[in-house]
Amino acid sequence: MRYVMIFLALLFFSFFFLLGKTTETFQEKPVFTRVDSLALNHNSFVDIHEIRVKKVNYPNDFQQNRFRNDYSNLWAHLNDLYSTNSVEEGKEYYTEDWFKNICLTYKNPIYTGYTREDHEHHLYIKNWSWDGLVCDLIDSNAVFSYHNSQKLTKIAKVNLAMVLLLQGDHWRIDAIKILDQKIIYPHSKRP
Repeated sequence: MRYVMIFLALLFFSFFFLLGKTTETFQEKPVFTRVDSLALNHNSFVDIHEIRVKKVNYPNDFQQNRFRNDYSNLWAHLNDLYSTNSVEEGKEYYTEDWFKNICLTYKNPIYTGYTREDHEHHLYIKNWSWDGLVCDLIDSNAVFSYHNSQKLTKIAKVNLAMVLLLQGDHWRIDAIKILDQKIIYPHSKRP
């Protein structure tokens, strides 16, 4: 009986020793230890123009400031996605389902030669969940400028709807839909 117990103990320890040898070690650092250079170099005006939620679920000042910063950082990564098609750079700003969806659309990192800058955002928060983890909003009259390597191409005002989820350290995109886009420069003549 003693030899059986020793054999089982050796088998048990060798199993965990070999299991430890076969596991992969990840070289990627956790999100909270990395410096987000895109977000640090990005500067846009985010105005929470109106909040239409139930009084019980009204976000406090800390939540609003955090939301403004995360929303600006989120657009830094969306602008990078627009110019490079690289989904890996901003993956911590997308929910898993939205990340899978854009991976089907943006297959390979390609520098297109066009860049987009966001200048202003006027937010209408439609729904703020009771636990502060879900937010539905309308970004009305967001101002974007599009550039190529030679010159300014156009400036547009865009209305869009978004659903954001607070996951981990910051807000993430769960859904986005462009409602309307109007080119304001160069002025287009209508017949």
